[in-house]
Amino acid sequence: MSPYEITNIIISTGHRIDAQWALFLTIHMALFGGIIYVDRPLNRTEKAFAIIFYSVFAVLNFIVSLQQQIFYEHAANDILVYAAMDCCRESEIISYFKMLQDTGKFELRPAITLFVHIIAGAIVICSIFFDGAFKKPSVPRRLPRDSGKALNS
Repeated sequence: MSPYEITNIIISTGHRIDAQWALFLTIHMALFGGIIYVDRPLNRTEKAFAIIFYSVFAVLNFIVSLQQQIFYEHAANDILVYAAMDCCRESEIISYFKMLQDTGKFELRPAITLFVHIIAGAIVICSIFFDGAFKKPSVPRRLPRDSGKALNS
């Protein structure tokens, strides 16, 4: 395989990693939006279902993200074979991946992914678990063209 073909694989794998992070963030925004905007507290069954559903999603998302990152690193290692060859010594792309490997950037990615998933999981599970534990204050509102009388809703 040529360095150009390997670079194409690396770029497409990077797009898949980006799409996985986009899915991760979208699910979290939807969960937080649902928790914040539901007017009533979730009952025990809803909380249990939400925690189980989220936990399964988070574990599967982490596994898929990690596998994509491992594949990315393997493709980058394949391109590094060309770093020692005369034809590719001056290649900026190959130099970039060599720098990533030499500085340990590939080693950090799994730890960062795990850290983000743990922190996000803790926040989501606490948000679900403590939903409705703190009463939201009732805000009086005025009717349109009201003479100043406030109604509680």
